[in-house]
Amino acid sequence: QWMERQGILKVNVVKATLLKDKDVFGKMDPFVELKVGSQVKTTKIMEEAGLTPVWNQIIEFEINNEKEIFLEAAVKDDDGGSADLCGIGSFDFGPIVRTRN
Repeated sequence: QWMERQGILKVNVVKATLLKDKDVFGKMDPFVELKVGSQVKTTKIMEEAGLTPVWNQIIEFEINNEKEIFLEAAVKDDDGGSADLCGIGSFDFGPIVRTRN
């Protein structure tokens, strides 16, 4: 049975190790796009960070009566108006989130 979940989900985006440089000239300008439900948030763009960007940035999501808490993350290279996908991942927080009684 589903129970109500409320609170803040804090995601600490630390770093990435990318395998392929998407830029032909210069180094990549990576950022991370995070999605939980309909909420979409991004980290700062790490200009000229190349294949080893470090963000150390906390992104917060409000959790209000979510039946599922599923995080999707995509690392992208900012190209000034467009963004190339560099890598993706996901995590299901449902099994580990404590529910309020």
